[in-house]
Amino acid sequence: MAKLDELLARMTARDPDLGDWTDLPTYGGAAPPTGTLGVWSWDHARLIVGSTPRIDTREEWAEALELATGGRADGRTGGRANNTNNTKEGDLR
Repeated sequence: MAKLDELLARMTARDPDLGDWTDLPTYGGAAPPTGTLGVWSWDHARLIVGSTPRIDTREEWAEALELATGGRADGRTGGRANNTNNTKEGDLR
């Protein structure tokens, strides 16, 4: 697990040798099943995530993503697939 910790340290130090963060190494394990939006790197148990990079376990990331997206696995928010608002004034209670 030290490799992911070392990568995070280099990221937070803004190591110029890392180059483009969209092409960072990964250290085993499958890509997150929800996609890699917001995920910089991973190993079998943890992910480097966020605009201010941090390490989350895969379970922590899944819970945070579920809360942020209202439980939608596709990462979108809202309840309507076409994002239209068909409510009339007074319909909201």
